[in-house]
Amino acid sequence: MQKTFSKKFKTFEEQINLLKHRGLSFRDEKEAVDILSKKNYFDVINGFETLLLKDPKAENKEYNSDTKFEQFIELYNFDKMYSAIVFKAIDSFENRLKTSVAYRFCEFVYNSNPNANPACYMDILMYENPFSLHNRLNTLQPRKITQKFVNDINYEINRFINGEIANIESKITTLQTSTVQYISIKARKKLLKAISNVNNSILNANSVINVINNDIRLTPAVRRS
Repeated sequence: MQKTFSKKFKTFEEQINLLKHRGLSFRDEKEAVDILSKKNYFDVINGFETLLLKDPKAENKEYNSDTKFEQFIELYNFDKMYSAIVFKAIDSFENRLKTSVAYRFCEFVYNSNPNANPACYMDILMYENPFSLHNRLNTLQPRKITQKFVNDINYEINRFINGEIANIESKITTLQTSTVQYISIKARKKLLKAISNVNNSILNANSVINVINNDIRLTPAVRRS
């Protein structure tokens, strides 16, 4: 269904007349036309008008008395200047952070393995989520095991692995129903072999899940005194 819009096209002169009707005054209307032809009406007016309206919630817009078009330009220029300063600071911080991460990461890897791949810092699999199950288990102290912790671990393992399995199964279904018929016999054999390998991996993953769940169930919970 086609959308309908209540706002109609207005020339620069009509835009100025509309603003004048709402109580905005102009020092130089010709200069205002030149500005609106170079800067978007929405960016200059709509972006700041709630600061200068008598009642921002009123149905009919009316500017505060003595409000001038030039005040919008001052706000617009300030916003651009402030944004430029912020973006420059963010860009500097981003560059420093990326440089520091790459340097410290490679320093750590090379100290432990001088033959490591020089581009290893670009491999996402080399990084760990500090809140991952792996790290939680590594830092786990036996006396702090609670039933809630066991349940959380059990839930997270099932959620993550089952989600990955569902994703793989979905891709396999898509390949079997659409892609296979459009590829060569040689490529089809490779694809079917890959599908078989993935199915075997899924079965192995399920076996691992069952073992992990069994270990978790056997983990004793600490009784609170």
